[in-house]
Amino acid sequence: MNSCDPADTAGHTKTGRAELARYCVVTGLMAAAAGAGASLVGGTAVVRLAVWALVLVLMAAGAGWWWARAPATAHRWTVGLLARPAGRVVPIQTPSRKS
Repeated sequence: MNSCDPADTAGHTKTGRAELARYCVVTGLMAAAAGAGASLVGGTAVVRLAVWALVLVLMAAGAGWWWARAPATAHRWTVGLLARPAGRVVPIQTPSRKS
């Protein structure tokens, strides 16, 4: 593979892989947090672990399905909400120099 070519053999760009990686991190953290929250319902340690694992797997499967169906929308509604897009930077207001 030519290192100057940004596309790999599957036709994905390096930017697309970076977006997918960020999406996986964000949705993984959300799934782990939701599973941990659901495990607080109660019961024995085995029941809590089973609830946590079930919620984790269901949320991860849902996140994967969402990425496969509409990657741009999935990225915008997860990673995009956490990071301010560069184009939306609020300009710094400087005081007027009028006398």
